[in-house]
Amino acid sequence: MRRQGFARSVKTAVFVVLALSAMPVFACGCQFGPSKDALEKSSHAFLADVISAAPDGRDGEWTVFGITDAIVRKGGPLPFDRVRTSSSPSACGMSLLVPGKYWFFTDEGGNFTACGGAVEAYDSAVKELTESVLPQIIEQKRAEAQRIREAHPAR
Repeated sequence: MRRQGFARSVKTAVFVVLALSAMPVFACGCQFGPSKDALEKSSHAFLADVISAAPDGRDGEWTVFGITDAIVRKGGPLPFDRVRTSSSPSACGMSLLVPGKYWFFTDEGGNFTACGGAVEAYDSAVKELTESVLPQIIEQKRAEAQRIREAHPAR
């Protein structure tokens, strides 16, 4: 009797181990959202408008976002016009609204993750950063309004 109880316990333990090992494993170990040192750790920090999104890679493992009107805070002129993140949340990938305005904290190639890599421009976590570039944002809007006026003169 005791042997059967032991065998049943072993079978149950093996089943539990197998069941747990079949559960998805999430590799993203960071705290989501902007970290206080995202600006420090990034190669490029900039505010930009997101204008498009498309899958990239053989199996769509990346999402590429087209950007425009970048206001650079760190890293000099951007050597890219697209940024990219993993398509998988388990690999710290992010989804962004298109269109949208975001702060990006990227590596040299324009790659970012959910670990503080992109934050909506008007999020309270980046309020000071956004306020620091308000003159550039206002100038962009003035230039955009001027282009529209020139393209559609009043009659």
